[in-house]
Amino acid sequence: MPGTGHHPLAGAFAPDLTLHTGQGVTSVAALMHAARPVLLDLAGRPELHEIARAIAGDVVDVHEAKAADRDVDALLIRPDGHVAWAAALDEPAGIATPALRAALAAWFAAPGAAGSPNPPSTATTRNGSPPAGAPLGDSR
Repeated sequence: MPGTGHHPLAGAFAPDLTLHTGQGVTSVAALMHAARPVLLDLAGRPELHEIARAIAGDVVDVHEAKAADRDVDALLIRPDGHVAWAAALDEPAGIATPALRAALAAWFAAPGAAGSPNPPSTATTRNGSPPAGAPLGDSR
């Protein structure tokens, strides 16, 4: 994400950590096979799970795991494998949660959803119909 104060991993390809979950051993690469956004919580931070579900609903897969060689508390990983957001080790909730909200809203929230920077489209063509590719719905 552009701007200052972001973790150095933001924008980089996600490291392929070995992950220990309640279901066994896996990896970041294995979590990415579904080609969906992933919030990977490596520090047991339930407040991050709540924010992801509130802003992105079921669009983001939330996983909690332990990793031996971690240098972050959590990662928000785009479907292309790049890090959209990262929380530093022991990053206070007052810093991590607003930054995660902003990243989720920028990358994954539906237009018009709470926290989304993208309002729903109200554009129409000359004949009053929505432009090609626009979502169908009430255009009042």
